[in-house]
Amino acid sequence: MPADAEGSARSQVFLLSFTTFFLNASMNMMNSLIAIYAKEHVGASVAEVGLIVSAYYISSSVLKIPTGVAIKTESTIRWMLIGFAAMIAAPVAFAFSSSPLELFVLRLLHGFGNAIAITTLLTSVSVVTSRGGEAKAITFYTVGAALGLAVGPGLTVIALGTIGIRWTIALAGLIMLPCIAFALRLLTGWKINSDSHQQLSYRLLLPMLRDRSIVSIAVIYLASTAIASTLIAFAPLHFKDFFHSSDQEWSTFFFGYSVILLLTRLLLIGTVSRWSINILTSIGLLNATATCLILALSPVLTLSIIVFIAAGFSHGFLFPLSAIMTATYTPAHKRIFANSIYLLGGDMGSLLGPVAAAPIASEYGVPAAIAAIGLLPILGIFLTWSLSKTSAAKA
Repeated sequence: MPADAEGSARSQVFLLSFTTFFLNASMNMMNSLIAIYAKEHVGASVAEVGLIVSAYYISSSVLKIPTGVAIKTESTIRWMLIGFAAMIAAPVAFAFSSSPLELFVLRLLHGFGNAIAITTLLTSVSVVTSRGGEAKAITFYTVGAALGLAVGPGLTVIALGTIGIRWTIALAGLIMLPCIAFALRLLTGWKINSDSHQQLSYRLLLPMLRDRSIVSIAVIYLASTAIASTLIAFAPLHFKDFFHSSDQEWSTFFFGYSVILLLTRLLLIGTVSRWSINILTSIGLLNATATCLILALSPVLTLSIIVFIAAGFSHGFLFPLSAIMTATYTPAHKRIFANSIYLLGGDMGSLLGPVAAAPIASEYGVPAAIAAIGLLPILGIFLTWSLSKTSAAKA
């Protein structure tokens, strides 16, 4: 790639990383408060809380494949703006809703925006870089995402003490307004590499779904997100009901989780090119299972806080690792479709985690639900080591 093209690619990746910073700050402000707001301020039951958390992923998962077909790489920024608009509007309306049904519908809208925004952002990072440079670009991008995930709960802690939970949720939407400005800036000088022009249709879906590497990556990511969404839905209820933690205390725990997530992403910058992807992925999955089981069984607040925060390590590892594998093993012109499949796996995990945990929590208690879903990453470990040698290669 010529020097001027490399400079343009770096500039675009930098802007995309700033964009995902604000998007993820917004998402994690919402994530830390959804369960508490739905249960204590709107009167949702434990089962309804699980459905409200999952609604975001219902619409997001349904739209992932259509997004991969409809959006061409040349028009990703325009579609990105539509996704951002939905993700700004939904939290603001969410803050002034008064029934579980309203929260459910608005979470569907939020997930609609997510399906478009996340797919186009991640694809944009990989298609503006030359072949072979995706791992470095994606790792840098995910550091921006992780920084947003860490800052979001920190802002939540501050905002809860000053403007209350309702306006804090509204702020979670408004904080994404800079994303619109960054996307408009990208639109004025959008350049992609010559291999990235997309000509895809649904007839290519079945062959890609038969690709063992892509499907395995999707299921591995499913196991990761099932843990994360279950913790988002039920860990705050566990801390409040079992340990009588306050809203601000819970937000502080979640901030610690997000800081570990960020530090893990920074750690990956130096390790992703030297360690086997299989080993790193297995470490992340094993940590997810261990932290869930200990959290479910621990009667000690301090230990529960430590293991919950340590769960952020898995969240920090598994998204960038699966994104790098997807970018490495698919050609650039099929990247949106491949990302749609892998991200669909993540959405399905985020959807199924709370939905499967809700009846367990209702019947046997929240700790039992966390422990049960915590066993899912064992499947992910098995799939990681059953991948072909091509999929086991270093990114």
